[in-house]
Amino acid sequence: MNSGALSQWLGIDKAVVFGLASRVWQLVAGPVTAILITGQFSPELQGYYYTFSGALAWQAFVELGLHAIIIYFVSHEWQKLSLDENNRLSGDQHALGRLLSFGRQLNRWYSGVACAFVVLAGTGGLAFFWPGDPQISWIPQWLSLVLLTSGTLWLIPYVAILEGCNQVETVNRYRFWLGVAGNITVWTCLLMDAQLWTIVASAAVRFLGDFSLVAVRYRNFFRRFLTPFEEVSFPWKEEVWPMQWRAAVQSIAGYFGLAFVIPIIFWYHDSALAGQMGLSWTLLVVIQGVGQAWIQPRIPTFGMLIAKRDFLALNQLFRRVLLVSSSIILLGVFAFAGFVWGLTAWQAEIDSGWFPATVSQTLTHLRRGVIDPASILIFGVGITCSHIASCLGIYIRAHRYDPLVIFSTLTSAVLGILIYVFGRYFAVQGAAFAYCGVFLIMAVPGHIVVLKKVAARFHVQTDVSSSSSAPPNDDL
Repeated sequence: MNSGALSQWLGIDKAVVFGLASRVWQLVAGPVTAILITGQFSPELQGYYYTFSGALAWQAFVELGLHAIIIYFVSHEWQKLSLDENNRLSGDQHALGRLLSFGRQLNRWYSGVACAFVVLAGTGGLAFFWPGDPQISWIPQWLSLVLLTSGTLWLIPYVAILEGCNQVETVNRYRFWLGVAGNITVWTCLLMDAQLWTIVASAAVRFLGDFSLVAVRYRNFFRRFLTPFEEVSFPWKEEVWPMQWRAAVQSIAGYFGLAFVIPIIFWYHDSALAGQMGLSWTLLVVIQGVGQAWIQPRIPTFGMLIAKRDFLALNQLFRRVLLVSSSIILLGVFAFAGFVWGLTAWQAEIDSGWFPATVSQTLTHLRRGVIDPASILIFGVGITCSHIASCLGIYIRAHRYDPLVIFSTLTSAVLGILIYVFGRYFAVQGAAFAYCGVFLIMAVPGHIVVLKKVAARFHVQTDVSSSSSAPPNDDL
């Protein structure tokens, strides 16, 4: 098999290359950031740093999961549209009208969401962290972080529209350079002893990068959304809402299922252990992101293949990217756990002076900055299963059909209860067993059952529904 055929079989194109480049960069940058954080931050400050990141997931309570489904709806319209050399929209007028109407409604929704997030997250964070460690300055940093995150939240639908319009290559290119700029900013702030202003600076880079993509790179594209076009309207209530409320329930349930692990450790144990959990989880997410780089650029393609009813090509592509992405994540997990195990097993040799003093100190800081290797491995198997379930969910929702709400909510509720109980009483190892067990035993098998029902329902139909018709949304 030559390199071209291998790339085709693996599903690699420019969009995937830039997505992978971002993930590879994070694989390189993540350990550097970890070294600097463990070296520059006290264990308590590290705990605040990562608990800040975990608390930002509160946006699920106001955003209501809409970002997860925007790409699906836009991609169904995009099959009849295109961009000219000046990035202006053109094509079928009915599809164009639906897209423009949808975009305007998204703007109104996310403007309200951004304002609500400032109020709720700002006051909620003050209440959660109060009174805090008297040795750590955190109030101005938290409020600044909330404001910048609200700006990024406001820009979410615009970036999602671009992805749905198959501009994934450009979006991923921006994300790559944005990731590089963000990491350099974080490293600079850490070396300058900026403490919690480091995460604020990172959020500022993210906001400015997304703003430049929307307002500069694609200004002609989005200018079209400001032009009156009332011939066609997008029926949000009939098409979007049936999926949105389901996504909202799952998004909120998902927060309680995982995003509050670090706050639970912070609240019931101590900030130092929360910092170890936060750093370990961040590195695991980087590994998971490498696998996600294979599946995310394919979402618009899934939608277009379904709209064309080319289910054979859809299934072949999906199976390939699922196999490759899941294998990569699992290999990365074993490598990470093995590295930490090696640091633990060789700790005596590291302390005895086998290595130069700087290297020895760095390795010691790294070992003390993460959780134990067994917990890393258990969490890692869990994130692999989580990725598989997520891919199955993407396949299902690409049909503009979401029957997962009851099952996903139940899964997240079980996960949340177990993480709370086991995390509270058994700390990190308890949370790890809860997380891995629920995804391995409950989430993946359940998603497979639902996927088979969806395939049986949609792939045997002989009539082709128009893009304006909304599919049924019965819960399975």
